[in-house]
Amino acid sequence: MAFSKSNIFTEEDYRNAVTCKALGHPARIFILKYLHAEQNCIPQEILKHLPLSKPTISHHLKILREAQILDFEEKYPNIIYRISDDLSNFQKQTLKNLFSVV
Repeated sequence: MAFSKSNIFTEEDYRNAVTCKALGHPARIFILKYLHAEQNCIPQEILKHLPLSKPTISHHLKILREAQILDFEEKYPNIIYRISDDLSNFQKQTLKNLFSVV
């Protein structure tokens, strides 16, 4: 008989897993490093530096937003992205390690 394992893992465990999944693509790593250097930007600025289509960039930004790594602000006609101020300790340490890699 099967039983639910959802009570074995904490909410923090799930958030950490989502973070790891979100960091699992080199384009998203590039986006985070770019945002770290620039503080904030609109997707069109990322397009100038990353040879991917606009829908692909939007998809990667969406994944980073859903992982609660990015925040955004709508300023018509643009959406301005930045790294979230409300990162978990795991996210902060992971990004710190990522940004220290040269």
